[in-house]
Amino acid sequence: MIQSRVEGKQNIRDIFSTNINFFRSIDYNQLKQFDMLDSCLTYHKDFFYIVKPKIIVCNGNGEHNSAYSVLRELFGIFTDEQKRFRRGYAIKWFKTENTSWNKNITVIGVPHMSRYALTDVFNREIEKILDNLNLTPT
Repeated sequence: MIQSRVEGKQNIRDIFSTNINFFRSIDYNQLKQFDMLDSCLTYHKDFFYIVKPKIIVCNGNGEHNSAYSVLRELFGIFTDEQKRFRRGYAIKWFKTENTSWNKNITVIGVPHMSRYALTDVFNREIEKILDNLNLTPT
């Protein structure tokens, strides 16, 4: 969905998608048990330096140990934009500047796809966010 929205506006190679963790878990408690977040984040920093993304899409945006929350902490972001849906789900995003690999980066956090089915309303909101990013061809 995101790929079709950025075609012609942004090179798809400028988009990085992540779960942040390299193992399966049922819930947050199981993530804590593995305690491998630091090593996963170390690999991600290397990935970011190689890929140099302009957009990072996070599969999971909960408050604890989600891809989105980990990157928000990494970049020192304390406030973000949010669009809330029924049942507590939300799309979250923030922009950051001057990382070691790229000047301007947008991080978009979507609900983890194992817990939330995409709806037309959800897709329309993602489209609005992407339209407001003012993407320029690379």
